[in-house]
Amino acid sequence: MEYHIRVLWLLLILSFVSRSSSDDFNETYIPDMENDIDAYVEFLANMLWNEQRVWNEQVQAGRAHIHEEL
Repeated sequence: MEYHIRVLWLLLILSFVSRSSSDDFNETYIPDMENDIDAYVEFLANMLWNEQRVWNEQVQAGRAHIHEEL
């Protein structure tokens, strides 16, 4: 649960940073929550899914490394 809260804070910070950055500098499209809530929710779901996938890959790699050392 704590992991998901950290991810949501990160996404919130990124959304503020992207709004204050110039379009040329920031290539990541983050939908505007106020105007397109469905796209924003889909964006958040995709970000969480990607973070979970990366987390799972790191855990599996760590387990494999520990298993090799044993």
